[in-house]
Amino acid sequence: MVSYPIKTGSNPPNPGPSPPTPVKPPTVCDDYYNCPAGTTCCCVYQYGSYCFGWGCCPLVSATCCDDHSSCCPHEYPICDIDGGTCLMTEMVLPHILLLNRLSPKYFDLSLRISSA
Repeated sequence: MVSYPIKTGSNPPNPGPSPPTPVKPPTVCDDYYNCPAGTTCCCVYQYGSYCFGWGCCPLVSATCCDDHSSCCPHEYPICDIDGGTCLMTEMVLPHILLLNRLSPKYFDLSLRISSA
């Protein structure tokens, strides 16, 4: 005959809720604008070395294209704006389509100052 152990003690205590998932910080473009986490800031309006407006490429570590409205993933860093594609090398193949940027979020400067 087979014998099984019999429980004689109480159940272990409930471990409680899991800790919250850490929130990834946004990608900071400059002192006034940021893009969502996991995106890349691309300058839309540039004069000299200063950027007056930002766009958000929906990729991490993306290459911002010279047309100021599209971007390419870091695996395909060459923007072929005329062809509308992103290239791995100067050769035509392989390629993927260019991605359009998104709008950034504006920092509320009064909130940043008051929380300092």
